[in-house]
Amino acid sequence: MISGTATTCRDGESINPPQFPMLICCVIRQITLDLHIKTVVGYLNGYRNASPEEQEKYARCFSSYLLVFCWRKMHSRIVSWPAVGIIQGLDSILTNNSVMQAIDDFAWDSLSNKRGRGDRTLAKVLAAAAATGTVIPDIIKLLPDNHQSIAKLLEVVNCAVMDEHYHIYNKDTALDFHRLLVGTLIGWARSLENLKIAKMVSKRHK
Repeated sequence: MISGTATTCRDGESINPPQFPMLICCVIRQITLDLHIKTVVGYLNGYRNASPEEQEKYARCFSSYLLVFCWRKMHSRIVSWPAVGIIQGLDSILTNNSVMQAIDDFAWDSLSNKRGRGDRTLAKVLAAAAATGTVIPDIIKLLPDNHQSIAKLLEVVNCAVMDEHYHIYNKDTALDFHRLLVGTLIGWARSLENLKIAKMVSKRHK
């Protein structure tokens, strides 16, 4: 979990110990609270002292770690009645005839043009997903038939990545962003439910 030797993360990226003294990678044994705290502290300290490129690698490895050890809690929260109600409410907005009027009426000029935290990462992730053509179609197909497209958002994202301005949320992309949010939440819930089922099946065959 935390190592001082070179290793490889789940996505195959090799991490060098001098740049990454506290390494987070896939773990195959039970983790105690003490080790979990050490892992989180190691990640935060390493991330703070890393370069922007190294920070992206840290974040990807830590996301994998959190998924492995926190998926049960994630599952219980996203299938709870409050979470289901929120997702259903967000989904109902897509079929509300007044949604476009609400977007038109919003004071878009009041938004700051400064890049927010994570904007660059989000833009690059969306651009990469669009290039591979795998993740986004799986998410969008979970939406109502007339909302299974985020073409405007992807067009803006590609321009943002090329120009390195990363301002991708505006009047033209607001609806696509909402579609992406709803599809991601539904897909996340289904993925965690499938993971739970797979875990139960594996226990039966032990």
